[in-house]
Amino acid sequence: MALKSAAAAGLALCWLGSIAAAANMFWNYEGTPGASLPAPGRFPVQAAVADKLRLARHRDTILLFLHPHCPCSRATLHELRRIHEDIHRKAAVTILFVKPPGARRGWCHTFLWRRAKKFRWATVGRDANGRLARIFNARTSGQLCLYARNGRLLFSGGITGARGHRGPNAGMASVVRLVNSNPGHASRRASSHAPVFGCSLFGNVLPNGAPALCHR
Repeated sequence: MALKSAAAAGLALCWLGSIAAAANMFWNYEGTPGASLPAPGRFPVQAAVADKLRLARHRDTILLFLHPHCPCSRATLHELRRIHEDIHRKAAVTILFVKPPGARRGWCHTFLWRRAKKFRWATVGRDANGRLARIFNARTSGQLCLYARNGRLLFSGGITGARGHRGPNAGMASVVRLVNSNPGHASRRASSHAPVFGCSLFGNVLPNGAPALCHR
């Protein structure tokens, strides 16, 4: 009887250990940011000339780069909507979905695309071959760039606290604070940054279009 009890206790410990290990792997994955490079300190001239992407004249400009098949980016769109509610139309918002070379027609028309299209206050478009993403050094889905009306970078990074997580986070708070600050405020003199949690904008994809490795 004692041997059976000991064996049962051992199996229970192994089972709990496996659950703990799996949970640890999950949280490590959720909290691991994607690749991130600093956005250009000034709004790139080539983006305005070749791609007709221009700064707003009388307010700040927000650019958000997304992979149309990234499951993590649902949370990013949710937080973008919250940002819009908090900044009271003080920034023009453009959402760009990266479309890789050779992608089939309609490849970008996913749930994320349809969700973004419901944001009447945002301009939604495709970034053919990821040209603009590369110009702005965006490498991970969810990368947001905030530029002042004079073309100076104010913020570059993510607006979620982890992969697919909704809720208050440093990136979202920074964007709201910067947009709502007076143009001459000290906080707007240097750019801010936050990690980006999402899929690679330029990684391999599965046959259904989903990112093959969400964490790269």
